[in-house]
Amino acid sequence: MTHGIHGEMAYSFEKPMWHTLGKVSTVKQSAEEIVEADFGGGYTVRLEPITLHYNGMENETGDFGIVRGKTNADKEEKVFGYVTGSFHPVQLMDVARTFDNMVGKPVETMAVLNDGALTFITWNLPSFDVVGFEHLLFGAVSVGLDNKRGASLFTCNTRIVCWNTLCLAEGEARETKRNRKEGQEFNGMIYKGTKTNPKMIEHLGYWMKAVNDKMEKESSDVASLFQLFAKTPVKNEAEVHEILYTAFPPSGNLGFYPAELRTEKEERMAKVDSENEKIRDGVYALFSGGGTAITPDYYGLFNSVSEYYCHVQASKKPIAQSVMFGNRADAMKNVVNVLRNRI
Repeated sequence: MTHGIHGEMAYSFEKPMWHTLGKVSTVKQSAEEIVEADFGGGYTVRLEPITLHYNGMENETGDFGIVRGKTNADKEEKVFGYVTGSFHPVQLMDVARTFDNMVGKPVETMAVLNDGALTFITWNLPSFDVVGFEHLLFGAVSVGLDNKRGASLFTCNTRIVCWNTLCLAEGEARETKRNRKEGQEFNGMIYKGTKTNPKMIEHLGYWMKAVNDKMEKESSDVASLFQLFAKTPVKNEAEVHEILYTAFPPSGNLGFYPAELRTEKEERMAKVDSENEKIRDGVYALFSGGGTAITPDYYGLFNSVSEYYCHVQASKKPIAQSVMFGNRADAMKNVVNVLRNRI
């Protein structure tokens, strides 16, 4: 799989894009400014009627070709595919202006991919820093200008800089959507639109604004909670063990259970108990001196859990994926709830 960037039509704020293609800016820019200054003013996408020559004349079929106009990287026009009249072409500049009007934030990364058939824009959702630990999250939108892809809006932890990273981030977003619980509607894949909807870009804009506003509020709430954790000291060793036993409890008594199934169930419970004991011991070791810059408060205890999952516990799949979207993410959220309920 290649990077997919069309010519030099790529923009990044401060950090380079894939193989340093495109522009790295030290000045924050809007999407419209990027299209005008760095993408040659963009390009047009139009429909041309398909005709067939028969019975001695040209006859329109009722179908259309999607024609991409000239770009600053390709002076030849290109046909993206064939569609019916229900297809509504999308213009690169309309995507940029909608982003600017609805999000109103500087672009983090932006690029045109696959000969102009696809564009993406990312921006920084609110991050926060507590005791030197920064939490990062991006908003991202990808819009197809051909007949293969519509519009997608999602949140991700991957910084998108090319076709490969776009695929990775969208995959993570779909996985998050499948696994998210009530109250997590603004995590992962959020909106999908098709170009049979003449108002797709308008609707996409409303969703972008809603996501950005929602995440601004959530970030403020989480930052306030973590700041409160940082101001809440752990009283003693007994409290550490009490918190860890609440977050990672033993199974307890099996109680009534069919005799024929009891042995198998007890073996599964014993396996879970052994794993939870290992987690409790590992987190305690980090909190009591083995961790990195761990403070003697609730935030330090949370960071001990985070460090255990990110750097100590083995994983069959990539650590980042599990921490952000898998069982480890659920476990860390559970620790946050346990700590919150004690304040």
